[in-house]
Amino acid sequence: MRRKYLFLTTLTLTLLFIGAIFVQPTTASNFSATKHSDNMEVTCYTSPDSSYDVTIDALENADEEIDICIYAISNTFLLNALVDKMKENPDITINVIVSYRHASGFETSYTRGALYYLSQAADNNGATNVNLFESSNTYDFTHAKYIIIDQEVVLVQSANWAKTGIPKDPSYGNREWGVMIKNNDVVNYFLQVFNNDMGIATPYFEDADHEKSFSENVSSSSYSKSFSSKKFTGSMTVQTIVSPDNDVSAIKTLLQSATNTIYVQQAYIKTEWKGSSDEFLDELEDAVDRGVTVKVIIDKQPSGAADSADHMKSKGIEIAYSSSVFEYCHNKGVIVDNSIVLISSINWSYEAANENREAGVIIFDTNVAGFFVDVFAYDWQNADIISGESSIDTSPGEGGGDTGDDGDGGIGFCLGTLLLGLIPIVALITMVIRELPRAKA
Repeated sequence: MRRKYLFLTTLTLTLLFIGAIFVQPTTASNFSATKHSDNMEVTCYTSPDSSYDVTIDALENADEEIDICIYAISNTFLLNALVDKMKENPDITINVIVSYRHASGFETSYTRGALYYLSQAADNNGATNVNLFESSNTYDFTHAKYIIIDQEVVLVQSANWAKTGIPKDPSYGNREWGVMIKNNDVVNYFLQVFNNDMGIATPYFEDADHEKSFSENVSSSSYSKSFSSKKFTGSMTVQTIVSPDNDVSAIKTLLQSATNTIYVQQAYIKTEWKGSSDEFLDELEDAVDRGVTVKVIIDKQPSGAADSADHMKSKGIEIAYSSSVFEYCHNKGVIVDNSIVLISSINWSYEAANENREAGVIIFDTNVAGFFVDVFAYDWQNADIISGESSIDTSPGEGGGDTGDDGDGGIGFCLGTLLLGLIPIVALITMVIRELPRAKA
């Protein structure tokens, strides 16, 4: 009898343990800022110049799966590219996570309209593997912007799926940065993050009230420089970061590593983080104190931009407003010593760094960094410079130092937990085998 009770108790505990392993979390994740050193293929691109072509080509080349995590969607042409994939291959898997809430009603209205549009298209084309989600409220906003294609390449960028963010006409739109990376470790990291967030997201259900009309009008303007996308291959290190898990320490360490120059392009920079100073801005001020040249471009439109500019000017930071040729300076990028570059969705605010789901990569490579140095130099020389020199150092750096945690992105923890979970399973199997002769008797 005691053996029977022991057997049932072990069985119950084992089932509970298995459930604890495989049930999706409902709280914030804990991914590490992981460095991946390997042969990489990295395609650099910008908006308004080349982001549309890179994104459309990536979507058109998808064969089996497209995973999209995006804050907001309103770009007709990108939506139609997804619909075209459904028509071409009704068996394709398309997973989309959008933010469950937005800073404006316009963004929420059009993003839900986009989900309705895709849901209707899936029904009409018999595409049964289209899965649409609104993100978990675990995060204040899901503000990350990345796309995974066939679990083989990942696009990480600052741009939303808006006509200004990824414009069809390269003469019009926001200033944005992006990279497309082909490397298994980098892709698998973002796939883990995506699967985690999809597991706690809320499935979207069709609601006719969400229907919107998406215009195919194409705007144009006067931007004429046009940086073409450029592919770099070779051995390099890419550090994958996500907010709120690991971005603050990774970005601070990046800024602390600077010995010569720091170039920052942001939509805005908040001087205060919930009553304390902006931790990233503190690092810029410390860099100036140790003799580093710091140049910052921000957009002039957000409220508080003038106060932020005045504050940075007073601290010896060279500051400029982005050229009005862009619809908006929506970038969230950093270049250190012309050799390391951060491409991300992370605004310099407390909420973005500590409460939102954000995503980015820090790339240690002078060629990749050099691409964005050239873009920044053009933007600086065409900006409204408030303080500082118009000249800019574009000479290649020496490669930069180590930044951030060389963790395993949570893989080791999950594997360890899984192995621990096998212990009671093995014990159960052993007990069952031992009990079988008794049962036969």
